[in-house]
Amino acid sequence: PRSHDQLPSDTSQGPMYWSYIDPHGKIQFGFASEEMRVWFELGYFKGNLQVALAEGPKTHVPDKSEFYSLKQWFPESAKSFTFIPVPL
Repeated sequence: PRSHDQLPSDTSQGPMYWSYIDPHGKIQFGFASEEMRVWFELGYFKGNLQVALAEGPKTHVPDKSEFYSLKQWFPESAKSFTFIPVPL
């Protein structure tokens, strides 16, 4: 992912949802940036967490090849989940 790029606010894309791979290797999916940000601020997510970004519907489960570490999506960890980066 190119974390320095952001989707324009007037993008015609549908809703974007985050997914992550939990400590048991299971894909958890369908989360808004706001939810992910709260969990990040509470310390649940570390830089090596594997996350993916997908356009809706919330029921879409991304392929494991779409996951990248949190620090790849957001090299500046303080900005994690504060914007939608452009997916590759």
